Amino acid sequence: MSQSATGADTTWVYRWEDNFAGGNPTDDTWKTFGRDVTVGTLEGSNNAVRMFDPGSREAKEIIETNFDGSFSVNFTLSNPWWIRAVISSATTSGSSAPYTHTFSGEMPSSMELMQGLKTRDQERLLLGCIVTSCTIDATVPDEVTISLDGAYATEDPSVDVTSLTSQVASEVRPYTYAETQLHLAGSPLRKIQDASLTIENNTDIIEELGNRFGVDYSPKERNPSINYTSIVGEQNEDKLARMYGGSAADGPADRVTNKEEIRMIFDNGQSGSATQSIEFVLTGSFPDSHSRSGIGDPTAGLEDELDEMSLSVEAIAENNRDTPL
Repeated sequence: MSQSATGADTTWVYRWEDNFAGGNPTDDTWKTFGRDVTVGTLEGSNNAVRMFDPGSREAKEIIETNFDGSFSVNFTLSNPWWIRAVISSATTSGSSAPYTHTFSGEMPSSMELMQGLKTRDQERLLLGCIVTSCTIDATVPDEVTISLDGAYATEDPSVDVTSLTSQVASEVRPYTYAETQLHLAGSPLRKIQDASLTIENNTDIIEELGNRFGVDYSPKERNPSINYTSIVGEQNEDKLARMYGGSAADGPADRVTNKEEIRMIFDNGQSGSATQSIEFVLTGSFPDSHSRSGIGDPTAGLEDELDEMSLSVEAIAENNRDTPL
């Protein structure tokens, strides 16, 4: 009797490349992105083109052009190592736990992705995988979720393997909204209901004559932005005044100059070697737009939402590992 496969029969792990789509990297440690990992998209395309001849409205041939791979992965935040694919590799400091890992730079790393199918002893090795965009969502009363969209250059499938690559389990407790804070100009914001940080890398896979597969990747402009929503109250910050660029009583300013640092902080609240924290630091954040919801509705809270554009982003993680994965 044949067995119909489910998502429980699959594996999904990654490791860092030395050379884009080069295979056989020195990194031999397969990693997981976090908890509750699911793959939303895994698609390879030959970008087929129909070829016509005069005298007929039907194609005479179909040919391939460039190979184009795409993927998306969603997971609950637990470890920081995937940030290397979004921002840069990490530099580590500290002589004992907790160690500090700083992801700061302009060149994200490419990786290999392995997707296995246990019921068929089959694996698909995706080469030259890069992250084009990343979204980090924290919403009351849920866990913190990450969405990555990416592209890849080619595949190396292996059927009837004798030993499948094992699924790696996350050893770190995942973060929830209760372990999340948002700081503006060094002060915590109050009554925040949700916050969403987006990092657009605008990364392209580079092609060349004589090869229909990607040979390199090129990150273009990086655009970090964040939007957050809070319940309006007497004791929390005036989001409308921030959008105005001055006092709420004065209305929109001629020039909005109140660029500030915003930090999105995830912290397990432990100390010493038990510390597990991740901070995303957005510099030069500029209030782009403000909206208010719940007006006139006695069943809803009155909420202010602020969208901010930032100049740059880095991430700082603290944990008990002396070297990054």
